[in-house]
Amino acid sequence: MQKALLIQEKDAESKDLTDVLSSMDYKGIQVVKKTEDIVRHANSYAPDIVLIDVHRPAEALLNKIARVVHQSPVPVVMFVEESSDNMIADVIKCGVCAYIVDGYQRHRVRGIIDVARARFNEKQGLLQELEDTRSALDSRKLIDRAKGIVMKQKNCDEDTAYQLIRKMAMDKNTRIIDIAKQLIELVDLMQ
Repeated sequence: MQKALLIQEKDAESKDLTDVLSSMDYKGIQVVKKTEDIVRHANSYAPDIVLIDVHRPAEALLNKIARVVHQSPVPVVMFVEESSDNMIADVIKCGVCAYIVDGYQRHRVRGIIDVARARFNEKQGLLQELEDTRSALDSRKLIDRAKGIVMKQKNCDEDTAYQLIRKMAMDKNTRIIDIAKQLIELVDLMQ
């Protein structure tokens, strides 16, 4: 079951958006009328998507959206009546995946949500790739430092030092990075 959190300032349109979401197989739809409750509701409800329908997004709302997206990433779609060039950059920076100016039209909501989910998934993939790259770089730095330690202790070249670390890892049935960390910790302890 997909869950949606719908935040609206206007009462009249909540039924319309709720109907559209229901037709898209969102079975759990929580409607919230006050934008100040967004963080609490997002944390307790754990929606698959957040839709926000406001006249004009205030800075406080954008800060709350950023908190929601940071705490538990979720695609966010925002429908507004008014906007400005400055507002667009702030909205994107806080984590909104689709920003629709001049309200919404019922027949376009499905496409907008599909685009928002695709953008969100792509962004999450890029963030994971970035994290993996950072982790690999950090590991590489530790392994290089461990090789330097072995090179100094064994008076050998870099390739030999790496082969020794690799052999230790194989003998202990552990990862090379774990052996590198142990070597560095041992040397740091002895200094």
